[in-house]
Amino acid sequence: MNAQTAEITELPPPADISNVEAEAFLLGCMMTNRAAIDRVADILRAEDFRHPLHGRIFETLVHQASLGRGTSPIAIKGMFEGDQDLADLGGASYLAKLTGDNSIGVLDEREFARQIIDLADRRRMRAGLLEAVAKCSDLNAPLLEIASCADAAVSARAETGLVEADAADCVASFMAEMDDDSTGVRCVNIPAMDDLLGGPRPKSLTILGGRPGMGKTAVACSYARGAANNGHGVLFVTLEMAKEELIGRMIAEALFDNEKQRVPYSVLRGRPNHWERQQIEMAGNYLSSLPLTVVDTRASMGGFPRAKAPLATTRSP
Repeated sequence: MNAQTAEITELPPPADISNVEAEAFLLGCMMTNRAAIDRVADILRAEDFRHPLHGRIFETLVHQASLGRGTSPIAIKGMFEGDQDLADLGGASYLAKLTGDNSIGVLDEREFARQIIDLADRRRMRAGLLEAVAKCSDLNAPLLEIASCADAAVSARAETGLVEADAADCVASFMAEMDDDSTGVRCVNIPAMDDLLGGPRPKSLTILGGRPGMGKTAVACSYARGAANNGHGVLFVTLEMAKEELIGRMIAEALFDNEKQRVPYSVLRGRPNHWERQQIEMAGNYLSSLPLTVVDTRASMGGFPRAKAPLATTRSP
């Protein structure tokens, strides 16, 4: 326990996970270029700034711009009368200093905004994970609560990681994808679905819906097996069905490919005879060789598992 505590205390303090120079440069851009405010106001928040004063200046500039008022150092200095943090840095002269960088107007302020967001997320993640570590020392804290705390910390990036792109950026990304040699995920087991989906690619999302008993799980099992059989990494997250039942369905579905080897799922879950057991074992060995990972979340619903497969993610209904 002492060794673990020592490791934690050696972590860099939150102040080191920051770039106050980038914060100052961004504020200078916002003071001198109203368009810069429009480009970063929706992706950045005051609490993302490491220096509290920078966060207040950011809020003031966004508020001033929303009212059509001036955003220059002279226009906003009166709003910081009595601000001790600003006084410690030189008062109004510090505001003027922010606009003195020769790179303003040359460098893209959005890159600095993204860096500030990334560093803020890292600080939040660090704080959340350290809180989870501290809870581990409390034997009265349920494991589910600890897992939820850690999961919330890791999920911080997903909640705040907004992406802004103008039409030109979107077109460029689209054209780059067209030149990509990847054809997307192909199942082959269900040709009609391959034609319908057109080969899902990274970052795409497909939702399969239907009433109970309509075969959503059967489709998911067949598609996952087919994708894995074609070399695509597959992560199958089951929220209700046990991993044993799920893999049993995949085995039965795999045996269905060959009419002479078919073993109904009802037999598979019952008492198969010697020949049937041999077929089941062969299908099991085949599935074991595929790049397929099954995550059973039933015993840990407090935290959603992190992705382990690079391309295709299939989830049971």
